[in-house]
Amino acid sequence: MKKIIYISLIGLSAACGTKSAELSSKPQQDSKVVEENKMTVVKAPEKIESRPMVAFPNGEIAEGSSLYDNNCAKCHDLPEIPRYSKEKWQKIVPSMAREAKLDNMQESKIMAYVNWKLQQQ
Repeated sequence: MKKIIYISLIGLSAACGTKSAELSSKPQQDSKVVEENKMTVVKAPEKIESRPMVAFPNGEIAEGSSLYDNNCAKCHDLPEIPRYSKEKWQKIVPSMAREAKLDNMQESKIMAYVNWKLQQQ
């Protein structure tokens, strides 16, 4: 019985060891797809656009701006905040916060930032 298990494990490891892995993720805009050792690797863009320095009225809004930039941009381009109404953002932010696995405090700070930006217009 031990021989059968041993031989099966050798056969299984030999079969698995010769296959190459491949990532099936779709590269985002401006990313590079590089072939390395028969493995497709998606590399992030080397240059990330930055916005000009802004003076925020308080720390909560500053943190909300950072959370918005660093979490939302991981999955998609950042929409211009005035593109949507306050009511629409109140539906967008909770939904996206869940997708990004942000906690309620982080969601609240992003919403404070969005509301502040809407008032700037």
